[in-house]
Amino acid sequence: MKKGNGFTLLELLVVITIIGMLTSLILPAVNMARESARCITCVNNMKQIGLALHGYCEARGCFPAAWVGFDENNRPAPLGATGWGWGAALLPYIEQGNLQTAYVHYDLPVCHADNTTAIGFSLRLFRCPSDSGNTTFTLDEFLKSHGDSHSHADDSHGHHRLVMALSNYVASFGSTDILEVETIQPGEKFTSNGAFHHNSFLTPASFTDGLGNTFLIGERSSMVGLSTWSGIPDGDSCHPALLVGTTFVKHGKHAGHASGFRRSINRKNPAIPFRRPTKAF
Repeated sequence: MKKGNGFTLLELLVVITIIGMLTSLILPAVNMARESARCITCVNNMKQIGLALHGYCEARGCFPAAWVGFDENNRPAPLGATGWGWGAALLPYIEQGNLQTAYVHYDLPVCHADNTTAIGFSLRLFRCPSDSGNTTFTLDEFLKSHGDSHSHADDSHGHHRLVMALSNYVASFGSTDILEVETIQPGEKFTSNGAFHHNSFLTPASFTDGLGNTFLIGERSSMVGLSTWSGIPDGDSCHPALLVGTTFVKHGKHAGHASGFRRSINRKNPAIPFRRPTKAF
């Protein structure tokens, strides 16, 4: 009887084993290459945001505030309206003028019904491709992510049901605890030693320690804490954490408050990324 030309079972098992070993060696390299590409995209996002900040400054003579807030008597109020943040101020400088014209009403509070489409609109520039989670979140999800150590404002206006677009980039507030906003008196701004704070609109001359030594924007994973590009609804002292990050070390009653950031860009050369020496928190 003529012998067949096929593989024996043993030979087939050896081939499958070799293929499996080669695959196990190749896949990590492929994954590393993909993550490297995602990292490059993230750095490029931050570069574009940095250039947009410079464009805003050149056009207006100052940098945008972290967020804008006034009370009903037009006095500074960090938890007041309108709440629009630094990301919303950059829309004309990141080729989103159409979105601004059609859906953004700067004269109305962020939480106004006419701004619903705008604040829920996800912008790829504000997303790190390594963060593959949802593109939106509800304000209630954000507040719950801060744990039970802090009591939240009454939700009589239905703010907690707002759907907001997720962002991975927050402005540098400095080393002041964001929840210190609770100590601000009526008519006062909530300031810090960072590049952005409440109603700041800082000019380049404000940075006396040198333009090349100032961090502007940092990266935050949605696994660390939620953030958005548009602004903050009025009323709750946790809301500023949606737009800014701090470098303070958490302790005490604020130990569960996620308000940090991880990767930053430099004011003088926005093309150069800097990794924070502190871990994200």
